[in-house]
Amino acid sequence: MPLSRRNLLRNIGAGAIFGAAAPALRGFPLAPATEAALWGNSAPARPAAGSRSVVVEPVLLYRNENPYGPSEKVLAVLRESAASGNRYRATEYDTLLDKLAALHQVKREQIVLGCGSGEILCMAAMTFLKPGKNSSKPRPPSPR
Repeated sequence: MPLSRRNLLRNIGAGAIFGAAAPALRGFPLAPATEAALWGNSAPARPAAGSRSVVVEPVLLYRNENPYGPSEKVLAVLRESAASGNRYRATEYDTLLDKLAALHQVKREQIVLGCGSGEILCMAAMTFLKPGKNSSKPRPPSPR
């Protein structure tokens, strides 16, 4: 089919009509054979209330959904790590300190790690600015 304005507008219109009608059609129950032909195993099916047919929720690909959910292995790892998920692993922290110290040829004790520069600057201010001491900062230039 050649690309023309007429064909483009016709296809956009058909897509808009189908897109508007799709949510309304989602609730209609399908016969099991029709459901299998349309969806295969791509969407979880649930039985429709009071009938032998099933209602299928379509997979919303634009939301990057997985119709099967996480695997049992993933769920087991999530359960194991839930108790310590709020902590950084000390081994990775120590490894990073060692590599940075070797790279810059300094002692590990001379390196401070933090979550962004704000945390480091806050630690420096709390260390060096005791009560009664002031700091100075440059005033930003005025807009022209």
